[in-house]
Amino acid sequence: TAYFKAIDAAKKSKRVGANPLVLKALKLAQGSKTDVVLSNADAEKLKDPESNLKYLTEGRVIVVVD
Repeated sequence: TAYFKAIDAAKKSKRVGANPLVLKALKLAQGSKTDVVLSNADAEKLKDPESNLKYLTEGRVIVVVD
């Protein structure tokens, strides 16, 4: 996982590739400083079997923080 402060910079990273999946966290999980909570719709996108989930196993994830 990598961290950026701007979505544009994150999208340009070689780590995410040409067609990144962009999801927005609703908040941090209670009592956590690192676990994010997604909407149900975004969670479904993340685990969609039709998409290539290889990016998760390869660690091709970027978190944008503000």
